[in-house]
Amino acid sequence: EDGLLELVADDDFVNLLAAGADKPHLLMLSACETAQRMQEDTHPFVGLGPRLIEAGIPAVVAMQELVPVKTAHELVRVFAAQLARHGLVDRALSEARLPLYSQENEAWSVPVLFMRTSTGRIALGNPVHEILQRIRASGVYARENLMLPLPIDVVHVLGMEDATNLRQLSQEQAAARKLLEAATEIFERHENQERRRRTLVMLVGERGSAKSTQLRELAQDAALFYEMDRPVLPVIIDLSNFPFAASAQGGPLQFLIFQTLAAIWPDLQANQFEAMLTGRSSLTFRFLFDGSDDLTAEQRFEAWQRVSLLATRYPHHEYLLASDPDHLDRRNLTRLRPTDMLVMQPLLQPQIKQFLEQSGTENDLKLLSHLQRHHLFDLVEIPWLMARIWGQAKEGTLPESRTTVLTDLVEEALSSIKWLPGMRTRARITLQALAWHMQEGQANLISVDEAFRVLRDVRGDRDYPLEGLFANLVNTELLARVGDDMVRFTNPQVQAYLCAREIAESEQWETILEDITATLGRLGRLRWWSATLVYLAGLLERPRILVDNIVYGVNLLQSEQIFLAVRCILEMTKGGTDVAAWSQIDGLADQIIDGLIWRLNRGNEPNIGRRIRIVEALGQMRHGNGVAYLSRLANLKLRRNSRGDLEYEPSYVRMAATVSLHRQMPEVARAVRSLAEEMSGDAPAYEMLADVLAAWHE
Repeated sequence: EDGLLELVADDDFVNLLAAGADKPHLLMLSACETAQRMQEDTHPFVGLGPRLIEAGIPAVVAMQELVPVKTAHELVRVFAAQLARHGLVDRALSEARLPLYSQENEAWSVPVLFMRTSTGRIALGNPVHEILQRIRASGVYARENLMLPLPIDVVHVLGMEDATNLRQLSQEQAAARKLLEAATEIFERHENQERRRRTLVMLVGERGSAKSTQLRELAQDAALFYEMDRPVLPVIIDLSNFPFAASAQGGPLQFLIFQTLAAIWPDLQANQFEAMLTGRSSLTFRFLFDGSDDLTAEQRFEAWQRVSLLATRYPHHEYLLASDPDHLDRRNLTRLRPTDMLVMQPLLQPQIKQFLEQSGTENDLKLLSHLQRHHLFDLVEIPWLMARIWGQAKEGTLPESRTTVLTDLVEEALSSIKWLPGMRTRARITLQALAWHMQEGQANLISVDEAFRVLRDVRGDRDYPLEGLFANLVNTELLARVGDDMVRFTNPQVQAYLCAREIAESEQWETILEDITATLGRLGRLRWWSATLVYLAGLLERPRILVDNIVYGVNLLQSEQIFLAVRCILEMTKGGTDVAAWSQIDGLADQIIDGLIWRLNRGNEPNIGRRIRIVEALGQMRHGNGVAYLSRLANLKLRRNSRGDLEYEPSYVRMAATVSLHRQMPEVARAVRSLAEEMSGDAPAYEMLADVLAAWHE
């Protein structure tokens, strides 16, 4: 009591413990030589450790020899931590000795265990730790079962924002940070506030932005970085099951959470769950709500209201709810009252490049090269399309163009329709008509009533129920309901592709094309129709007519249409690899290249950003005249300053030219070497040129 030393003989210590009614389950004797016995005594229960076992103590850990104090402290620390996790004393001691053995520390053999129990269990262990281990191994949470762990960025917004602002944030690059980093900071702020105030985070992302995958990442993070003094138990709740729990006692949301937990914690009792929920334990739940996008508007409103009430009633837990921005109207937001919003951003080319390079697998590096060669980075900025293309590349299939990617996607989705004979074709025709109707009306969202009018027009005199067709179209996940009254395509790329397909299959496609291209002088119309026209270039048998219409009567030295023409040429030639398609546009390609080169002059185009864009377009075209000019731009002084002296172009422009050339060099060198094999007298010159190109690339 006063902190002074009091020596006790072994016999007295043993007798004191033996006389006690409640004996300890374990004694850890970290003092030296507590396991030794007198050499002249042959009786096994002589040392202090063995004598304590004889006195009825279930387990004793003692030291056979001298042990350094620092080593003893580390041994006890690891031993206690492991024992608290699972309650098995023999396993805990082995786990504590292992680091010493790995370090070739001779002290690993000093601790010894004396034990009366046959099972080695002296405590129940920490059930939360066991559950976290199950979560780490669970198919729902396991990292290897994620769609694709892409490096998703988010914009952190405090409080509430309406759907219009959120959609704008999700489509435009803003100051962003990693999702895990932003979420961790929010939850740490919650902890620093001693968990007195509710923290309810919204994860906002469109369909296909991999929200479910990111929720699993957040769950894995909590399960992997487990802290003994403040355990966080992640639970992913699928709110699409909320309607089935509507009549449950105690409230549908709490019942759904309990059922979700019981799937990985079979012996969990209702009173245990209630104690954890109300805060009568040190446990913190990280509730991750998914699946509310699949509810009707009224079901979603009720489910979100329950989530808000739960967060208010039990503010010491962590709450995060994933949602499409379409559902965040003022009514829902007012009811939910989120404290923070994390708005998911599209993938950027550097992120995709870094992700594939860090993987380092042959398939990923091939995919990266292919994306660069075919200029498909704008397509794979959508996580679900990136995941799809990555999965196909893993099987050895690389995309030829964006048109082939969307064609495969749509056909695969339609193959899921097994409703009535011949309905797949009717479904495709209906989707195309719907896409054309929306694209022509410059709408990404229309009412269900308006959609049914289109479905009715397509059906005509045929005898099939429109409700059944509409339900099947939604089930393909090409079409999505927004609440009870609105509908849209799951992604603008799907709408643009299906609209292009409708135009390509129309008997009046040339007339339609003329009407569209005649209005491209207005920037808004150009942006609205660009994706559709690019897909159309990949679908038409005579795409030259499309490019002619785009550039007809247009001043290529000033207009934005020249960049759209380049994109269409790249799509129709599959990134420049289709020689037959190139032969259709030889003269037109020369005209476009000349226009781009003319605009690279600072006097003709003073805007550096647009000049960099021109350099990138020249590099993508891989045209001989363009490559020659890019080489001069990167290496020579081409422009005159105010004094009339020649000087280099700005470094940004030269760097863009260098990068464009660098990407082309290996392919150009291979082409030159193949020419050398075909030539006789000029072969050495071609070989030397190929060597120069290879050296320049290195």
